[in-house]
Amino acid sequence: MIKSTGFFQLIIVFMIILAYQNNALGQGQKYYLGYNLWYQNPDKVLSLNPKLGKYLPAGVEVDQVRTRGGGTPMISFRVVKMDRRFIVHVQSKYHKGIKFDDFKNALIQTKNFQELTAGLSRMEIDNILAGKVQPGMSRRAVLLAYGPPAQHRTPNINATKWAYWTKSTSRPFEIVFDSNGLTTTAGQEDGSMVETGDDHLDTEVDTEDTSPPVIVILDPPIARGMKPKLKEKSVVVRGKATDPSGVFEVLVNNVEANLQADGGFWAEVFLAVGENQITVKATDTRTNSTQQTFAIIREAEVGAPPIATVDKSSTFSFGLGKYYALIIAVQDYADRAINNLEHPIKDARMLKSILISDYTFEPQNVILLENPDRTAIMNNFEDLSKKVTKNDNLFVFYAGHGFWDERFQQGYWLPSNANKDTRTQWISNSTIVDYIRGIQSNHTLLVADACFSGGIFQTRKAFSDITPAVEHVAKYPSRKAMTSGTLKEVPDRSVFVEYMSKRLQDNREKYLTSEKLFISFKDAVINNSPIHQIPQFGEIRQCGDEGGDFIFIRR
Repeated sequence: MIKSTGFFQLIIVFMIILAYQNNALGQGQKYYLGYNLWYQNPDKVLSLNPKLGKYLPAGVEVDQVRTRGGGTPMISFRVVKMDRRFIVHVQSKYHKGIKFDDFKNALIQTKNFQELTAGLSRMEIDNILAGKVQPGMSRRAVLLAYGPPAQHRTPNINATKWAYWTKSTSRPFEIVFDSNGLTTTAGQEDGSMVETGDDHLDTEVDTEDTSPPVIVILDPPIARGMKPKLKEKSVVVRGKATDPSGVFEVLVNNVEANLQADGGFWAEVFLAVGENQITVKATDTRTNSTQQTFAIIREAEVGAPPIATVDKSSTFSFGLGKYYALIIAVQDYADRAINNLEHPIKDARMLKSILISDYTFEPQNVILLENPDRTAIMNNFEDLSKKVTKNDNLFVFYAGHGFWDERFQQGYWLPSNANKDTRTQWISNSTIVDYIRGIQSNHTLLVADACFSGGIFQTRKAFSDITPAVEHVAKYPSRKAMTSGTLKEVPDRSVFVEYMSKRLQDNREKYLTSEKLFISFKDAVINNSPIHQIPQFGEIRQCGDEGGDFIFIRR
Protein backbone atom coordinates (compact mmCIF):
# COMPACT_ATOMS: atom_id res chain seq x y z
CA MET A 1 0.00 0.00 0.00
CA ILE A 2 1.04 3.58 -0.52
CA LYS A 3 1.57 5.30 2.80
CA SER A 4 1.09 8.94 3.68
CA THR A 5 4.03 11.10 4.75
CA GLY A 6 3.10 14.39 3.15
CA PHE A 7 5.11 14.73 -0.10
CA PHE A 8 2.09 14.60 -2.34
CA GLN A 9 0.15 16.64 0.18
CA LEU A 10 2.69 19.37 -0.59
CA ILE A 11 1.94 18.84 -4.29
CA ILE A 12 -1.78 19.26 -3.60
CA VAL A 13 -1.20 22.36 -1.46
CA PHE A 14 0.98 23.75 -4.22
CA MET A 15 -1.82 23.13 -6.73
CA ILE A 16 -4.36 24.80 -4.44
CA ILE A 17 -2.18 27.89 -4.25
CA LEU A 18 -1.89 27.85 -8.05
CA ALA A 19 -5.67 27.47 -8.43
CA TYR A 20 -6.08 24.07 -9.90
CA GLN A 21 -6.96 21.69 -7.08
CA ASN A 22 -9.35 18.84 -8.01
CA ASN A 23 -12.75 18.25 -6.43
CA ALA A 24 -14.12 14.89 -5.37
CA LEU A 25 -15.54 12.78 -8.20
CA GLY A 26 -19.27 13.25 -8.60
CA GLN A 27 -22.13 12.69 -10.97
CA GLY A 28 -22.44 15.20 -13.81
CA GLN A 29 -18.97 16.65 -13.24
CA LYS A 30 -16.50 16.79 -16.11
CA TYR A 31 -12.93 15.66 -15.47
CA TYR A 32 -9.60 16.35 -17.15
CA LEU A 33 -6.00 15.22 -16.82
CA GLY A 34 -4.08 17.49 -14.48
CA TYR A 35 -0.78 17.21 -16.38
CA ASN A 36 0.80 15.65 -19.47
CA LEU A 37 0.88 11.88 -19.03
CA TRP A 38 3.24 9.76 -21.13
CA TYR A 39 2.44 6.17 -22.09
CA GLN A 40 3.64 3.30 -24.23
CA ASN A 41 0.91 0.81 -23.48
CA PRO A 42 -2.55 2.18 -22.56
CA ASP A 43 -3.06 -0.79 -20.26
CA LYS A 44 0.12 -0.11 -18.34
CA VAL A 45 0.77 3.61 -17.92
CA LEU A 46 3.61 4.16 -15.44
CA SER A 47 2.97 6.55 -12.56
CA LEU A 48 6.61 7.65 -12.72
CA ASN A 49 5.58 9.28 -16.02
CA PRO A 50 8.81 8.67 -18.00
CA LYS A 51 8.97 10.78 -21.15
CA LEU A 52 8.74 7.80 -23.50
CA GLY A 53 6.34 6.98 -26.33
CA LYS A 54 3.29 9.26 -26.62
CA TYR A 55 1.58 11.52 -24.15
CA LEU A 56 -1.95 12.46 -23.21
CA PRO A 57 -2.05 16.26 -22.89
CA ALA A 58 -2.98 18.15 -19.78
CA GLY A 59 -6.61 19.21 -19.88
CA VAL A 60 -7.84 16.35 -22.09
CA GLU A 61 -11.32 15.29 -20.99
CA VAL A 62 -11.68 11.92 -19.25
CA ASP A 63 -14.55 9.98 -17.72
CA GLN A 64 -15.36 6.58 -16.21
CA VAL A 65 -12.66 7.10 -13.57
CA ARG A 66 -12.07 3.97 -11.49
CA THR A 67 -9.57 3.19 -8.74
CA ARG A 68 -8.25 -0.05 -7.26
CA GLY A 69 -6.16 -0.53 -4.14
CA GLY A 70 -4.22 -3.63 -3.17
CA GLY A 71 -0.65 -4.59 -3.85
CA THR A 72 -0.38 -2.45 -7.01
CA PRO A 73 -2.85 0.44 -6.82
CA MET A 74 -4.32 1.48 -10.17
CA ILE A 75 -6.30 4.37 -11.63
CA SER A 76 -8.21 3.79 -14.85
CA PHE A 77 -10.09 6.28 -17.01
CA ARG A 78 -11.40 6.73 -20.53
CA VAL A 79 -10.14 9.56 -22.76
CA VAL A 80 -13.40 10.84 -24.22
CA LYS A 81 -12.19 11.98 -27.66
CA MET A 82 -10.15 8.82 -28.23
CA ASP A 83 -12.79 6.52 -26.72
CA ARG A 84 -9.91 4.55 -25.22
CA ARG A 85 -9.32 3.40 -21.65
CA PHE A 86 -5.99 3.88 -19.90
CA ILE A 87 -4.77 2.22 -16.72
CA VAL A 88 -2.18 3.96 -14.55
CA HIS A 89 -0.11 1.60 -12.41
CA VAL A 90 1.05 3.41 -9.29
CA GLN A 91 4.67 2.31 -8.72
CA SER A 92 5.06 2.31 -4.95
CA LYS A 93 8.86 2.19 -4.99
CA TYR A 94 8.95 5.60 -6.69
CA HIS A 95 6.26 7.16 -4.49
CA LYS A 96 7.05 6.03 -0.97
CA GLY A 97 5.12 8.08 1.53
CA ILE A 98 2.42 9.31 -0.89
CA LYS A 99 -1.29 8.83 -0.21
CA PHE A 100 -3.12 7.14 -3.04
CA ASP A 101 -5.95 9.72 -2.98
CA ASP A 102 -3.43 12.55 -3.23
CA PHE A 103 -1.90 10.97 -6.32
CA LYS A 104 -5.34 10.51 -7.89
CA ASN A 105 -6.39 14.09 -7.12
CA ALA A 106 -3.24 15.45 -8.73
CA LEU A 107 -3.85 13.36 -11.86
CA ILE A 108 -7.60 13.82 -12.31
CA GLN A 109 -8.76 17.45 -12.23
CA THR A 110 -12.04 19.34 -12.71
CA LYS A 111 -10.50 22.21 -14.68
CA ASN A 112 -10.02 22.19 -18.45
CA PHE A 113 -6.86 23.31 -20.19
CA GLN A 114 -7.81 26.98 -20.32
CA GLU A 115 -8.52 26.94 -16.60
CA LEU A 116 -5.41 24.92 -15.76
CA THR A 117 -3.17 27.36 -17.62
CA ALA A 118 -4.91 30.60 -16.59
CA GLY A 119 -2.30 33.26 -15.88
CA LEU A 120 0.61 31.43 -17.51
CA SER A 121 2.61 33.03 -20.31
CA ARG A 122 2.14 32.09 -23.96
CA MET A 123 5.65 30.60 -23.91
CA GLU A 124 4.73 28.35 -20.99
CA ILE A 125 1.44 27.28 -22.61
CA ASP A 126 3.16 26.47 -25.91
CA ASN A 127 5.74 24.32 -24.12
CA ILE A 128 3.08 22.53 -22.08
CA LEU A 129 1.23 21.69 -25.31
CA ALA A 130 4.48 20.48 -26.85
CA GLY A 131 5.38 18.38 -23.81
CA LYS A 132 8.56 20.37 -23.21
CA VAL A 133 10.30 22.28 -20.45
CA GLN A 134 12.39 25.29 -21.40
CA PRO A 135 14.24 27.97 -19.38
CA GLY A 136 12.00 30.59 -17.82
CA MET A 137 9.08 28.31 -16.91
CA SER A 138 7.51 28.42 -13.45
CA ARG A 139 7.03 25.43 -11.14
CA ARG A 140 3.33 25.45 -11.97
CA ALA A 141 4.07 25.25 -15.71
CA VAL A 142 6.58 22.42 -15.15
CA LEU A 143 3.97 20.48 -13.15
CA LEU A 144 1.59 20.72 -16.09
CA ALA A 145 4.24 19.87 -18.69
CA TYR A 146 5.95 16.97 -16.89
CA GLY A 147 3.73 16.13 -13.92
CA PRO A 148 4.90 15.86 -10.30
CA PRO A 149 8.57 14.88 -9.96
CA ALA A 150 9.59 11.44 -8.71
CA GLN A 151 9.39 11.57 -4.91
CA HIS A 152 12.17 9.07 -4.30
CA ARG A 153 14.55 11.49 -6.08
CA THR A 154 12.77 14.75 -5.16
CA PRO A 155 11.55 14.43 -1.57
CA ASN A 156 10.65 18.15 -1.30
CA ILE A 157 8.48 19.97 -3.84
CA ASN A 158 10.13 23.27 -2.86
CA ALA A 159 13.55 21.92 -3.83
CA THR A 160 15.52 23.76 -6.51
CA LYS A 161 15.99 20.50 -8.48
CA TRP A 162 13.24 18.14 -9.63
CA ALA A 163 14.05 14.67 -10.99
CA TYR A 164 12.38 13.27 -14.12
CA TRP A 165 13.01 10.71 -16.84
CA THR A 166 13.42 11.84 -20.41
CA LYS A 167 12.20 10.35 -23.70
CA SER A 168 15.69 10.62 -25.22
CA THR A 169 17.49 8.63 -22.53
CA SER A 170 16.44 6.15 -19.85
CA ARG A 171 18.51 7.91 -17.19
CA PRO A 172 16.99 10.54 -14.89
CA PHE A 173 17.63 14.23 -15.35
CA GLU A 174 16.92 17.30 -13.25
CA ILE A 175 14.91 20.45 -13.85
CA VAL A 176 16.72 23.29 -12.08
CA PHE A 177 14.95 26.37 -10.66
CA ASP A 178 16.49 29.72 -9.78
CA SER A 179 15.72 31.86 -6.73
CA ASN A 180 12.61 33.23 -8.50
CA GLY A 181 11.20 29.75 -9.03
CA LEU A 182 11.88 29.70 -12.78
CA THR A 183 13.73 27.03 -14.74
CA THR A 184 17.22 28.15 -15.59
CA THR A 185 20.40 27.04 -17.33
CA ALA A 186 21.97 24.06 -15.62
CA GLY A 187 25.02 22.65 -17.32
CA GLN A 188 23.77 21.78 -20.81
CA GLU A 189 23.34 23.85 -23.94
CA ASP A 190 19.56 24.09 -23.65
CA GLY A 191 19.92 24.98 -19.99
CA SER A 192 16.97 22.94 -18.78
CA MET A 193 18.06 19.34 -18.19
CA VAL A 194 20.98 17.61 -16.47
CA GLU A 195 21.42 13.82 -16.42
CA THR A 196 22.02 12.69 -12.86
CA GLY A 197 22.21 8.92 -12.56
CA ASP A 198 22.04 5.41 -13.94
CA ASP A 199 18.50 4.34 -13.02
CA HIS A 200 17.28 2.38 -16.03
CA LEU A 201 13.71 1.95 -17.23
CA ASP A 202 12.86 -1.08 -19.36
CA THR A 203 10.24 -0.08 -21.91
CA GLU A 204 8.47 -1.33 -25.01
CA VAL A 205 7.37 1.48 -27.31
CA ASP A 206 3.93 1.18 -28.88
CA THR A 207 4.35 2.23 -32.54
CA GLU A 208 0.71 1.93 -33.59
CA ASP A 209 -1.11 5.27 -33.79
CA THR A 210 -4.87 5.08 -33.86
CA SER A 211 -5.51 8.09 -31.64
CA PRO A 212 -6.64 11.41 -33.14
CA PRO A 213 -5.00 14.77 -32.45
CA VAL A 214 -5.87 16.74 -29.35
CA ILE A 215 -7.31 20.22 -29.98
CA VAL A 216 -6.96 23.11 -27.56
CA ILE A 217 -8.75 26.39 -28.35
CA LEU A 218 -6.69 29.33 -27.11
CA ASP A 219 -8.68 32.23 -28.53
CA PRO A 220 -11.45 33.24 -28.19
CA PRO A 221 -11.48 32.03 -24.56
CA ILE A 222 -14.09 29.31 -24.23
CA ALA A 223 -15.51 28.70 -20.77
CA ARG A 224 -17.80 25.81 -20.02
CA GLY A 225 -21.45 26.70 -20.47
CA MET A 226 -20.62 30.17 -21.80
CA LYS A 227 -20.91 31.55 -25.33
CA PRO A 228 -18.60 34.48 -26.13
CA LYS A 229 -20.43 37.58 -27.35
CA LEU A 230 -18.76 39.79 -29.95
CA LYS A 231 -19.70 42.89 -31.88
CA GLU A 232 -17.13 42.29 -34.62
CA LYS A 233 -18.15 40.82 -37.96
CA SER A 234 -15.44 38.21 -37.82
CA VAL A 235 -13.36 36.36 -35.26
CA VAL A 236 -9.91 34.81 -35.50
CA VAL A 237 -9.91 31.34 -33.97
CA ARG A 238 -6.51 30.37 -32.59
CA GLY A 239 -5.47 27.12 -31.02
CA LYS A 240 -3.10 24.21 -31.02
CA ALA A 241 -3.46 20.67 -32.32
CA THR A 242 -0.99 18.04 -31.13
CA ASP A 243 -0.41 14.45 -32.18
CA PRO A 244 2.62 12.15 -31.92
CA SER A 245 2.39 11.34 -35.65
CA GLY A 246 2.12 14.97 -36.64
CA VAL A 247 -0.89 17.08 -37.60
CA PHE A 248 -1.83 16.87 -41.29
CA GLU A 249 -4.46 19.62 -41.39
CA VAL A 250 -6.85 21.69 -39.31
CA LEU A 251 -10.20 22.81 -40.68
CA VAL A 252 -12.29 25.56 -39.12
CA ASN A 253 -15.87 25.36 -40.38
CA ASN A 254 -14.56 23.20 -43.25
CA VAL A 255 -12.03 25.85 -44.34
CA GLU A 256 -8.34 24.99 -44.03
CA ALA A 257 -6.65 26.93 -41.24
CA ASN A 258 -3.13 28.34 -41.25
CA LEU A 259 -1.06 25.60 -39.60
CA GLN A 260 2.36 26.03 -38.03
CA ALA A 261 5.05 23.41 -37.50
CA ASP A 262 4.36 23.22 -33.77
CA GLY A 263 0.64 22.56 -34.32
CA GLY A 264 -0.46 26.13 -33.71
CA PHE A 265 -3.25 27.20 -36.05
CA TRP A 266 -5.45 30.18 -36.79
CA ALA A 267 -8.33 30.96 -39.09
CA GLU A 268 -10.68 33.87 -39.55
CA VAL A 269 -14.39 33.09 -39.37
CA PHE A 270 -17.06 35.50 -40.62
CA LEU A 271 -19.97 35.80 -38.23
CA ALA A 272 -23.67 36.18 -38.88
CA VAL A 273 -25.72 38.21 -36.43
CA GLY A 274 -26.85 35.82 -33.69
CA GLU A 275 -25.42 32.46 -32.69
CA ASN A 276 -22.64 30.93 -34.82
CA GLN A 277 -21.43 27.34 -34.49
CA ILE A 278 -17.66 27.01 -34.89
CA THR A 279 -16.28 23.54 -35.57
CA VAL A 280 -12.55 22.85 -35.48
CA LYS A 281 -11.46 19.54 -37.00
CA ALA A 282 -7.89 18.22 -36.82
CA THR A 283 -6.48 15.25 -38.73
CA ASP A 284 -3.10 13.60 -38.17
CA THR A 285 -0.81 12.02 -40.75
CA ARG A 286 -2.39 8.61 -40.05
CA THR A 287 -5.83 10.05 -41.01
CA ASN A 288 -7.11 9.95 -37.41
CA SER A 289 -9.49 12.87 -36.88
CA THR A 290 -11.26 14.63 -34.07
CA GLN A 291 -13.27 17.82 -33.81
CA GLN A 292 -14.38 20.37 -31.26
CA THR A 293 -17.46 22.58 -31.57
CA PHE A 294 -18.36 25.74 -29.71
CA ALA A 295 -20.68 28.70 -30.21
CA ILE A 296 -20.04 32.44 -30.61
CA ILE A 297 -22.75 35.08 -30.56
CA ARG A 298 -22.43 38.15 -32.73
CA GLU A 299 -24.48 40.95 -31.25
CA ALA A 300 -26.58 43.13 -33.54
CA GLU A 301 -25.39 46.68 -34.02
CA VAL A 302 -27.72 49.38 -32.74
CA GLY A 303 -28.27 52.34 -35.02
CA ALA A 304 -25.50 51.34 -37.42
CA PRO A 305 -25.43 53.43 -40.63
CA PRO A 306 -26.43 51.58 -43.78
CA ILE A 307 -23.72 50.41 -46.17
CA ALA A 308 -24.31 51.20 -49.81
CA THR A 309 -25.15 48.24 -52.04
CA VAL A 310 -26.17 48.11 -55.65
CA ASP A 311 -27.92 45.32 -57.51
CA LYS A 312 -25.36 43.43 -59.60
CA SER A 313 -27.52 43.81 -62.69
CA SER A 314 -27.60 47.61 -62.44
CA THR A 315 -25.32 49.76 -64.57
CA PHE A 316 -24.26 53.36 -64.37
CA SER A 317 -25.65 55.81 -66.86
CA PHE A 318 -22.23 57.41 -67.24
CA GLY A 319 -18.76 56.07 -68.04
CA LEU A 320 -16.19 55.37 -65.35
CA GLY A 321 -13.21 55.60 -67.67
CA LYS A 322 -10.09 53.47 -67.51
CA TYR A 323 -8.52 51.99 -64.41
CA TYR A 324 -4.78 52.59 -63.92
CA ALA A 325 -2.59 51.16 -61.19
CA LEU A 326 0.93 52.04 -60.06
CA ILE A 327 2.21 49.35 -57.68
CA ILE A 328 5.54 50.03 -55.97
CA ALA A 329 7.39 47.43 -53.90
CA VAL A 330 10.79 48.05 -52.31
CA GLN A 331 12.45 45.37 -50.22
CA ASP A 332 16.17 45.43 -51.20
CA TYR A 333 18.15 48.53 -50.26
CA ALA A 334 21.60 49.52 -51.51
CA ASP A 335 22.49 51.16 -48.20
CA ARG A 336 23.41 48.39 -45.75
CA ALA A 337 22.33 50.63 -42.87
CA ILE A 338 18.72 50.17 -44.07
CA ASN A 339 17.32 46.73 -43.29
CA ASN A 340 16.06 44.72 -46.23
CA LEU A 341 12.49 43.43 -46.15
CA GLU A 342 11.14 40.05 -47.23
CA HIS A 343 7.51 40.46 -48.28
CA PRO A 344 6.75 43.66 -50.28
CA ILE A 345 7.40 42.22 -53.75
CA LYS A 346 5.41 39.06 -53.05
CA ASP A 347 2.53 41.17 -51.70
CA ALA A 348 2.66 43.51 -54.69
CA ARG A 349 2.62 40.69 -57.23
CA MET A 350 -0.38 39.14 -55.53
CA LEU A 351 -2.22 42.47 -55.54
CA LYS A 352 -1.45 43.03 -59.23
CA SER A 353 -2.83 39.60 -60.08
CA ILE A 354 -6.06 40.28 -58.17
CA LEU A 355 -6.64 43.66 -59.84
CA ILE A 356 -6.14 42.25 -63.34
CA SER A 357 -7.98 38.95 -62.94
CA ASP A 358 -10.90 40.03 -60.71
CA TYR A 359 -11.41 43.73 -61.46
CA THR A 360 -11.50 46.05 -64.47
CA PHE A 361 -7.77 46.82 -64.58
CA GLU A 362 -6.33 45.98 -67.99
CA PRO A 363 -2.79 44.51 -67.92
CA GLN A 364 -1.32 47.32 -70.03
CA ASN A 365 -2.58 49.86 -67.48
CA VAL A 366 -1.05 48.17 -64.43
CA ILE A 367 2.57 49.09 -63.67
CA LEU A 368 4.56 47.07 -61.14
CA LEU A 369 7.87 48.55 -59.97
CA GLU A 370 10.08 46.12 -58.07
CA ASN A 371 12.89 47.73 -56.04
CA PRO A 372 12.74 51.01 -58.00
CA ASP A 373 14.99 53.98 -57.24
CA ARG A 374 13.66 57.48 -56.77
CA THR A 375 13.98 58.40 -60.44
CA ALA A 376 11.95 55.41 -61.61
CA ILE A 377 9.13 56.25 -59.22
CA MET A 378 9.09 59.93 -60.21
CA ASN A 379 9.17 59.10 -63.94
CA ASN A 380 6.11 56.86 -63.58
CA PHE A 381 4.20 59.54 -61.70
CA GLU A 382 5.12 61.94 -64.51
CA ASP A 383 3.87 59.52 -67.16
CA LEU A 384 0.57 59.03 -65.33
CA SER A 385 0.08 62.78 -65.04
CA LYS A 386 0.13 62.95 -68.85
CA LYS A 387 -1.93 59.82 -69.48
CA VAL A 388 -4.75 59.79 -66.94
CA THR A 389 -7.85 61.81 -67.84
CA LYS A 390 -10.61 63.33 -65.72
CA ASN A 391 -12.83 60.29 -66.43
CA ASP A 392 -10.20 57.75 -65.35
CA ASN A 393 -9.34 56.14 -62.02
CA LEU A 394 -5.91 55.73 -60.43
CA PHE A 395 -4.85 53.20 -57.79
CA VAL A 396 -1.42 53.77 -56.20
CA PHE A 397 0.14 51.20 -53.87
CA TYR A 398 3.44 51.46 -51.98
CA ALA A 399 5.07 48.77 -49.82
CA GLY A 400 8.50 49.40 -48.35
CA HIS A 401 10.24 51.39 -45.65
CA GLY A 402 8.79 54.67 -44.43
CA PHE A 403 10.15 57.32 -42.11
CA TRP A 404 8.59 60.10 -40.06
CA ASP A 405 10.71 63.16 -39.29
CA GLU A 406 9.32 64.68 -36.12
CA ARG A 407 11.36 67.87 -36.52
CA PHE A 408 10.02 68.63 -40.00
CA GLN A 409 6.63 66.99 -39.35
CA GLN A 410 7.07 65.15 -42.63
CA GLY A 411 6.77 61.53 -43.73
CA TYR A 412 8.87 59.86 -46.41
CA TRP A 413 8.95 56.79 -48.66
CA LEU A 414 12.39 55.18 -49.00
CA PRO A 415 13.16 53.95 -52.56
CA SER A 416 15.85 51.34 -53.14
CA ASN A 417 18.64 53.93 -53.50
CA ALA A 418 17.75 55.78 -50.29
CA ASN A 419 20.62 56.61 -47.95
CA LYS A 420 20.06 56.56 -44.22
CA ASP A 421 22.10 59.71 -43.58
CA THR A 422 20.68 61.99 -46.31
CA ARG A 423 17.19 62.70 -47.63
CA THR A 424 18.25 63.51 -51.19
CA GLN A 425 16.81 60.25 -52.57
CA TRP A 426 13.84 60.00 -50.21
CA ILE A 427 10.32 60.82 -51.43
CA SER A 428 8.36 63.09 -49.12
CA ASN A 429 4.64 62.81 -48.48
CA SER A 430 4.28 66.36 -49.77
CA THR A 431 5.77 65.30 -53.11
CA ILE A 432 3.35 62.37 -53.34
CA VAL A 433 0.44 64.64 -52.48
CA ASP A 434 1.56 67.12 -55.17
CA TYR A 435 1.39 64.39 -57.82
CA ILE A 436 -1.99 63.14 -56.57
CA ARG A 437 -3.26 66.71 -56.78
CA GLY A 438 -1.80 67.15 -60.26
CA ILE A 439 -3.01 63.91 -61.84
CA GLN A 440 -6.44 64.78 -63.22
CA SER A 441 -8.25 61.54 -62.45
CA ASN A 442 -11.86 61.28 -61.38
CA HIS A 443 -10.93 59.01 -58.46
CA THR A 444 -7.54 58.31 -56.92
CA LEU A 445 -6.93 55.80 -54.13
CA LEU A 446 -3.55 55.70 -52.44
CA VAL A 447 -2.69 52.61 -50.35
CA ALA A 448 0.53 52.74 -48.33
CA ASP A 449 1.89 49.79 -46.38
CA ALA A 450 4.89 51.33 -44.68
CA CYS A 451 6.05 52.55 -41.31
CA PHE A 452 4.63 55.97 -40.39
CA SER A 453 2.39 55.92 -43.48
CA GLY A 454 -0.37 57.63 -41.52
CA GLY A 455 1.53 60.89 -42.00
CA ILE A 456 -0.12 61.24 -45.42
CA PHE A 457 -3.19 62.57 -43.59
CA GLN A 458 -2.71 66.18 -42.52
CA THR A 459 -6.28 66.24 -41.24
CA ARG A 460 -8.74 63.47 -41.55
CA LYS A 461 -12.34 62.48 -41.03
CA ALA A 462 -12.23 58.71 -41.03
CA PHE A 463 -15.78 58.03 -42.17
CA SER A 464 -18.79 59.99 -43.25
CA ASP A 465 -21.85 59.67 -41.05
CA ILE A 466 -23.77 57.72 -43.71
CA THR A 467 -22.24 55.94 -46.67
CA PRO A 468 -24.02 57.34 -49.75
CA ALA A 469 -25.18 55.31 -52.70
CA VAL A 470 -22.55 54.01 -55.09
CA GLU A 471 -23.95 56.12 -57.94
CA HIS A 472 -23.38 59.22 -55.85
CA VAL A 473 -19.80 58.50 -54.85
CA ALA A 474 -18.94 57.55 -58.44
CA LYS A 475 -20.16 60.90 -59.68
CA TYR A 476 -18.04 63.21 -57.52
CA PRO A 477 -14.22 63.32 -57.61
CA SER A 478 -12.32 61.72 -54.76
CA ARG A 479 -8.78 61.57 -53.39
CA LYS A 480 -8.75 58.86 -50.71
CA ALA A 481 -5.99 57.01 -48.89
CA MET A 482 -5.62 53.82 -46.86
CA THR A 483 -2.57 53.27 -44.71
CA SER A 484 -1.41 50.26 -42.73
CA GLY A 485 -0.87 52.29 -39.58
CA THR A 486 -0.54 55.70 -37.99
CA LEU A 487 2.75 57.34 -37.05
CA LYS A 488 4.18 54.03 -35.86
CA GLU A 489 6.24 51.16 -37.18
CA VAL A 490 4.51 48.26 -38.91
CA PRO A 491 5.76 44.65 -39.33
CA ASP A 492 7.53 43.35 -42.45
CA ARG A 493 4.97 40.59 -42.92
CA SER A 494 1.91 42.68 -43.61
CA VAL A 495 -1.43 41.50 -42.26
CA PHE A 496 -2.75 44.76 -43.75
CA VAL A 497 -2.03 43.67 -47.33
CA GLU A 498 -3.00 40.09 -46.54
CA TYR A 499 -6.51 40.98 -45.37
CA MET A 500 -7.06 43.71 -47.97
CA SER A 501 -6.15 41.26 -50.75
CA LYS A 502 -8.32 38.56 -49.22
CA ARG A 503 -11.34 40.86 -49.08
CA LEU A 504 -10.81 41.87 -52.71
CA GLN A 505 -10.67 38.22 -53.70
CA ASP A 506 -13.69 37.21 -51.60
CA ASN A 507 -15.86 40.14 -52.66
CA ARG A 508 -18.83 39.15 -54.81
CA GLU A 509 -20.46 42.56 -55.25
CA LYS A 510 -20.24 44.18 -58.66
CA TYR A 511 -19.31 47.57 -57.20
CA LEU A 512 -17.13 47.91 -54.11
CA THR A 513 -16.22 51.33 -52.71
CA SER A 514 -12.84 51.81 -51.07
CA GLU A 515 -14.55 52.81 -47.82
CA LYS A 516 -16.56 49.61 -47.74
CA LEU A 517 -13.43 47.60 -48.57
CA PHE A 518 -11.59 49.24 -45.66
CA ILE A 519 -14.43 48.60 -43.21
CA SER A 520 -14.45 44.92 -44.19
CA PHE A 521 -10.84 44.24 -43.13
CA LYS A 522 -9.92 46.93 -40.58
CA ASP A 523 -10.85 44.88 -37.49
CA ALA A 524 -9.06 41.80 -38.84
CA VAL A 525 -5.82 43.82 -39.14
CA ILE A 526 -6.14 45.23 -35.62
CA ASN A 527 -6.90 41.82 -34.11
CA ASN A 528 -4.11 39.95 -35.92
CA SER A 529 -1.28 42.46 -36.05
CA PRO A 530 1.63 41.41 -33.78
CA ILE A 531 2.11 45.08 -32.83
CA HIS A 532 -1.60 46.01 -32.74
CA GLN A 533 -1.33 48.38 -35.69
CA ILE A 534 -4.42 50.46 -36.46
CA PRO A 535 -5.01 51.03 -40.20
CA GLN A 536 -6.32 54.40 -41.34
CA PHE A 537 -8.71 55.60 -44.06
CA GLY A 538 -9.73 59.08 -45.14
CA GLU A 539 -9.50 61.86 -47.67
CA ILE A 540 -6.26 63.50 -48.71
CA ARG A 541 -6.90 67.16 -48.04
CA GLN A 542 -6.38 69.98 -50.54
CA CYS A 543 -6.17 67.56 -53.46
CA GLY A 544 -9.61 68.02 -55.00
CA ASP A 545 -11.71 65.53 -53.03
CA GLU A 546 -15.43 66.40 -53.42
CA GLY A 547 -16.96 63.60 -51.40
CA GLY A 548 -16.83 60.78 -53.94
CA ASP A 549 -15.06 57.45 -53.58
CA PHE A 550 -12.92 55.07 -55.59
CA ILE A 551 -15.00 52.12 -56.87
CA PHE A 552 -13.62 48.68 -57.65
CA ILE A 553 -15.69 47.08 -60.43
CA ARG A 554 -15.66 43.29 -60.43
CA ARG A 555 -15.40 41.51 -63.77
